[in-house]
Formats: sequence, structure tokens, C-alpha cells
Amino acid sequence: MRKTIKEYTLNENLTEETLKSNGFKYNNEGSVTTAKLPLYFYYKYIEDEIELFVEIGIKEDGTFMFDTFDNVLVLDDDFCQPYHPFYRDDVDTPFVNKVIEKYNEAMDELVSMGILKEKTKEFTIDKSIIFKDYPPLIVDDKTRHDVINNPLAHINCPLTTRLGKFYTNEEYEKRTEKLSKRTLPGDNGGARVRK
Repeated sequence: MRKTIKEYTLNENLTEETLKSNGFKYNNEGSVTTAKLPLYFYYKYIEDEIELFVEIGIKEDGTFMFDTFDNVLVLDDDFCQPYHPFYRDDVDTPFVNKVIEKYNEAMDELVSMGILKEKTKEFTIDKSIIFKDYPPLIVDDKTRHDVINNPLAHINCPLTTRLGKFYTNEEYEKRTEKLSKRTLPGDNGGARVRK
């Protein structure tokens, strides 16, 4: 099974001194990924002819700019291009897994240096979505007509729904009212009792 590539973000306490003291080099010309802004870069061989290249941009206001998609490159030095199997989820070979393992170790070293921190996959609930005042859902004959004429748009629904066999709001209200007036078994209101 293919190993997981960890994601990282900048340590909020990062300083230029921390970058310099941990082997990052300064480049005032920037690069395409930092929109030509100055940057610090770092590279390291992580496996046979596979190099890790990390760059951290410096915005005009002096803050740092980094994400693992734009500012990290796993490079195949034999071909001077990105090591494509690393970036493809459908490639699962022992060598790719070894490269992923070495990548995670090298990035974890940058975490221990105080440069990066691992992104956490915390689950948070956006209460503004949950408690949003949504308009009421209206199910009417037009809804039924749309569902019957567009069954593929409702492919995840049961077949009966795709065939239009569901209650409209009005039908549901009538059925609910009718059912609420029925006598229940055991009530003395005329329910049949088995003998």
C-alpha cells in the first residue's frame, strides 16, 4: 500500500535567522512560485538521484510565503524534472514508497529545526453553515416532473424517487393529517380487535 505524503505549513515563529542557521540560502531574484519575490531555498538528496527542493518566499510586507504544493519539489536529477511517480497516487512501488518515507523524514527534520510544522487534519464544524437560515425546501409537482425527466441527476436516490414516487409537500401534509386522525390499535375508538 502506498505510503502517505505528509503536508506541512510554516512555523508561525519562523525567522530569517532560523532559516540561515539551518542551511537555507538567500536568493533576492525569487522564482516563478514566489512571483519573483525574494526567497530562501534549501535542497537535499533524499534518495539515489532524488532531491528535495524547498523554497520559502518573502512577501513585500516581510512575512513568509509557503505551501507544500507550490514551494516543495521532489526532483529526479537524472532527468532534471520532477520525480513524477511521487506526485501520482496511482503509482505504488517499493522505490516510490522509499522516496515518500525519505521525503517525510526530511520534512520532519525541518519541523525539528523550527521551520515547518506538520498540517493537522482537525475536524472542525462550521457553525455558520449548520445554523444558516436556509429557505424551506419545496417539493411540488414541478419537482416531481424535474426528477422524472432528469433521472441521472438523481442517480444516488432510490429507484422509486427517480420514478417520481414520493410525496409533494402538500401530499405529505394531507397524509400526515389523515394518519394523525386514525385510531390506533387498542384504542376504544373503533379499532378492530382480533379474537
